[in-house]
Amino acid sequence: MKHRFLIPLIAAALLSGCVKEIDKAANPNRPKPEWAVRGAGAFKTKDSAVFYGMGVANAMPNEALQRKTAELRARESIAATLQSSVRSLVKDYMEHHVDYFKPNGPASSEEIVSSTSEGVSDAQLDNCRIIDYWSDPQTGSLYALAKLDLNDGFFGSYKANLEKALREKGATVNIQDAEAVLEKLDADIQEQRFRSDAVVGATQPAPEPAPLEEP
Repeated sequence: MKHRFLIPLIAAALLSGCVKEIDKAANPNRPKPEWAVRGAGAFKTKDSAVFYGMGVANAMPNEALQRKTAELRARESIAATLQSSVRSLVKDYMEHHVDYFKPNGPASSEEIVSSTSEGVSDAQLDNCRIIDYWSDPQTGSLYALAKLDLNDGFFGSYKANLEKALREKGATVNIQDAEAVLEKLDADIQEQRFRSDAVVGATQPAPEPAPLEEP
């Protein structure tokens, strides 16, 4: 019976701590952070690339709704950048293996691009995290920053979805040993990974949120 009463108390304490951290991040006395100026996109890191998504919600009487709105828009921004970047990766793969796709024509190739980008986006959005907030003291608008690191399982998901699309669309019908082509997929994707920042257009260094000071 004791556990039944302890669980709500623990949950309430955790929620209280989370809200305090969010309130500290959204402190209107804090200067506008760099990420709120630069906005969403793919950015270069020392290891690979990172996707940032920014969401903004206008001032609302309901602060919880404002926060959820800003978070949702930040995640939607990540999704749009992610799909565009995966499409670039798949097209880059096709350009480097053009002989695999000639028999099926552009229509089949576009199906592979769409199928892979949607599959990766759906899988990877679970790894997307809201890492910062900022409240505009002039307008009351709340900014939320979402982050998705390409090192957080991205390339495993990319490989799985690309392999699935290749099998389903029969993109390797002109290859005598289709399995050999798919076995080479690991090496092909590893090669792409080394230059992924250029492929997805991550040319600018990623803005990192500064450590927050106690108010």
